[in-house]
Amino acid sequence: MIMNKNCNIVRDLIPLYSDNTASDESRKFIEEHCRTCDECNRILSLSKAEIDKTAHLDDEINSVWKSIEKQNKKKRIIKVAIAAILVTVLIPLIIIGANYMYGADNTDTAKSPYFSDEMLNEFDKGYSQSDQKQLEPLLNDIKNVIDFNGEYETAKGKFGELAYYSYDRVEGDYTVKAKVELNSAKLYTDTGYMWIEYTKDLYTEDGTFWMTTEPVKSRITVINKDGEWTAVNIQSEQ
Repeated sequence: MIMNKNCNIVRDLIPLYSDNTASDESRKFIEEHCRTCDECNRILSLSKAEIDKTAHLDDEINSVWKSIEKQNKKKRIIKVAIAAILVTVLIPLIIIGANYMYGADNTDTAKSPYFSDEMLNEFDKGYSQSDQKQLEPLLNDIKNVIDFNGEYETAKGKFGELAYYSYDRVEGDYTVKAKVELNSAKLYTDTGYMWIEYTKDLYTEDGTFWMTTEPVKSRITVINKDGEWTAVNIQSEQ
């Protein structure tokens, strides 16, 4: 299913919107988009709800502190009270909130809603110089497809499976300059995998720098096809 061309950028900006750190231009962009996109509006609403819960929790914690200070209880009691609040309220709230924010099943106990523990163990394990050299053309293609201005179907024909990183964006929209970093890789005779982490520098229509998005982890399964490494499966945090 192809999302609206602005959905990805809006979802990148929602955390900044919720923390009140987004620029006025970004906030206006998000609000206008969410009026016509039910899914992005749902994610924005969930984000706002979690911020409200956290603020309410801060008030409760401050109230506990004031009560403890007034009663001048021993340090041991203070530590026990704080620990009880953190364990019973704060930590479960954060976990539940994260699950709702990213659409994860509340019964899922995995550390990441995107990758298995086995996959995550591969991340940051490094790579050999030989593997890095062989994967350089693929890394360049990944950067090019993230930067690509055009329809998804055009990107699919040009980049194949890597079109996963593209979405409909045409001339006159904002432009993107990607930064792609290889975190780990392991190549065998005919198959292998690689982990990347990428960010996107966003520029407005007149070429003015807008912002840099948060880093995104992505795992790519590759095969050796006619001497070139080609992506056949991609999993990502987005």
